[in-house]
Amino acid sequence: MKKTWLKFQIQEISLIFFISLSIYSICAYGRLGRASQNNHFAYLAQSFLAGQSHLLTKPPHGNDWASYERLNLSFSAQKRLSHHLGRQVIELKGIYLPKQSSDHLQKHSPQVKHNFRTLKGELIKIHHHEVLKRSRLYYVSFPPLPALLMLPFVAIFGLAASDVWFTLIFAALNVVIAYSSFKLILDNLSSNDRSLGGESNASPLNQPKQSSKVNALWLATSLCFGSAHLWCAVRGEVWFTALIIGVTCQLLFFRWAWHLRRPLLAGLAYAAAFSTRASLVILALFAYAQIFSIEAHINIKERIRKLVIFSIPPLCIGLCLLTYNYIRFEAWTEFGHSYLAGGQIGRIHEYGLFHWVFFKKNVIAAFALLPLLSITPPFFTYSWHGMSMFFSTPQVVFLAQRKARSPNSLKLLKNALVACTVLIFLLLLFYQNTGWVQYSWRFGLDILPALTLIFLIKRSSEYKLFRFMVLWGVLINLWGAMIFGRYSPYWSAIDLPKLFPH
Repeated sequence: MKKTWLKFQIQEISLIFFISLSIYSICAYGRLGRASQNNHFAYLAQSFLAGQSHLLTKPPHGNDWASYERLNLSFSAQKRLSHHLGRQVIELKGIYLPKQSSDHLQKHSPQVKHNFRTLKGELIKIHHHEVLKRSRLYYVSFPPLPALLMLPFVAIFGLAASDVWFTLIFAALNVVIAYSSFKLILDNLSSNDRSLGGESNASPLNQPKQSSKVNALWLATSLCFGSAHLWCAVRGEVWFTALIIGVTCQLLFFRWAWHLRRPLLAGLAYAAAFSTRASLVILALFAYAQIFSIEAHINIKERIRKLVIFSIPPLCIGLCLLTYNYIRFEAWTEFGHSYLAGGQIGRIHEYGLFHWVFFKKNVIAAFALLPLLSITPPFFTYSWHGMSMFFSTPQVVFLAQRKARSPNSLKLLKNALVACTVLIFLLLLFYQNTGWVQYSWRFGLDILPALTLIFLIKRSSEYKLFRFMVLWGVLINLWGAMIFGRYSPYWSAIDLPKLFPH
């Protein structure tokens, strides 16, 4: 009987995987035979295989590579700067300041005319005749886990390793992991309710296994096909690959961190998550909040023991990432985005990566942007800043649904999910980039797995309106998967200030 059940489970999971992979592959037509033009992770994997952190060659284009200058100095410059900086200087690593930053410094300190910033943050003046040799080192600033996962493929195929297929496979895995995780949680909730006897009859979560399968399938469809996940999955490219693998890590983390069932695996999944998307470091809150669990069968010592086990992988991997940052940029917390475009992005120089001045644009990109209608062909166009989640993933409105009665054991988990979602969301709203060049707000994938679990707890998938909204999201994102990056007449480069003037 057990073998039959296991065989059925494997067949079910395999069927879901291959159907999902087929759907994603069809939407990726025209891209399957080659790597994308933005296969940054393949370049990073190639560097790792060569035993270094910077790229072996100059990148093929200038889109989203981090870099800085390495200056070999004359003896007189070495002597002058060693005295000025109070340390021995033979060569300099850093960036020439963008003109607006240089003008800003001169305006506030007109007696000092800096034009170069070292990796250590020192502002100095470099004269042209003091530079004997000028070279540039290039880096991939995105967290490195996807590149590490690509190592065997790059070792075999080199830079021709397809990041498109690589991303498609993880996207299909996400459907499988989402479905099996949601079904497992729903089945456990039903079992727990039945074990409570009379109380189970009053519980809205007491449902047969067939109903658990249906609801799990709707929730998995909502996440993996009714959201930006669908159109991100079919492109390859560094930004979208990172988001898809980030979803994989989140799903595994929530599966194993649910009631801290598998603390070591949860810790590994959490470390993998922030090694793919830095914003996901906030997910730790979901695990650590469970020290306050009211479940009587787990005493406080057992909870602390599990949290200690959970903490070991992220601490070890986190230290490795900090060291990796220092090796590249001589700063423990600098992962490289400050050096995008050779450090010449003015808004990053002026405000940093996170600032309140970016809030308005990000809110508009996430919630307000809609296709622009026209009476002439192609009749509607999309902004490169994306599209409102309310239009592309309308089921998110079910967050406002009045919560169903649920066991006390779920209240802490739901509150932790809400806290993680809010904190990650706020972080993204203050980020210097809206997600520019996107069909819908792609950064939403950093919070959608948690939101989907909130839908699970609220039993949203049982409502016909929720299912209708999921189907709407599937159609909208399927259209995006087919046209995004293929048919340029549908896209407008109008910036947000022109669409929404002050």
